[in-house]
Amino acid sequence: MLEVSQCIICNGTDFIPYKNGLYGIHIYICTNCKLVFTNLRPDQNELLEKYGSDYYSHWITPKQQLRRQKLWQNRVKVVKRVMPSGKLLDVGCGEGLFLYRAKNAGYDISGVEISGFAVQYAKDNFGLDITKTTLEDSGLQENSFDIITFWHTLEHLSHPEITLKKAYHLLKPGGHLFVAVPNIHDIIGQKFYRLINGYYFQIYTSDSKEPHLYHFSYITLKLLLEKNNFRVVRLGPDFCQVDPYWKIIEKISYYVSKLFGKDWYLSILAVARK
Repeated sequence: MLEVSQCIICNGTDFIPYKNGLYGIHIYICTNCKLVFTNLRPDQNELLEKYGSDYYSHWITPKQQLRRQKLWQNRVKVVKRVMPSGKLLDVGCGEGLFLYRAKNAGYDISGVEISGFAVQYAKDNFGLDITKTTLEDSGLQENSFDIITFWHTLEHLSHPEITLKKAYHLLKPGGHLFVAVPNIHDIIGQKFYRLINGYYFQIYTSDSKEPHLYHFSYITLKLLLEKNNFRVVRLGPDFCQVDPYWKIIEKISYYVSKLFGKDWYLSILAVARK
């Protein structure tokens, strides 16, 4: 297990348990910039083991694939409104559904993914040639992409600041970065979860199926992007739920947030420019 010694945003070293440990004993917050993160996290080899066939088994059922097709089609529409065409790189592209949709929409696509299972699945089912690697080790040419996407990938990374620095160099001048992450200030969703289950949602445990290492808010995501020289041009809600029950909660969260002028959405979407 690895311990965080310095904040990736402000370089601070003063951390305290987040919400007194209500959301997990290994969840801490930087007292300076308020970045929330998982401490005592798995090392890289342990993380790789988590992204095998068991991790993807839920996502690749026929029912889920059908639900997720619409999600990824909507993602493509989000990108098209900003960049109608160009070279697109998806980081942490999983089983490849977004890239498949983006390719059909006319984009010149590339993808990197650390899961060997997901890379093979994308090739067998969608004919995609995804590279099994991290972005840092990809060997991709600098200033070669118009669009780079991180769809709920950044929170899984041990060093998102290093990955974002690499992404900045890979983008062409004027290129766009799309980042979607869960929102640590998702108060509505967390309250529904507690109401239904009778206990607080545990953001991370040692046996978590979703090993999220960083937990961003609107402010900390913007700070991290700006630290890596990106200019944030849009920051708003990300609509990513595919389960009918959670889609309702997502809508409730959206309207309550708008009503009170708060950032309580379930997830965040940031669009930034080089």
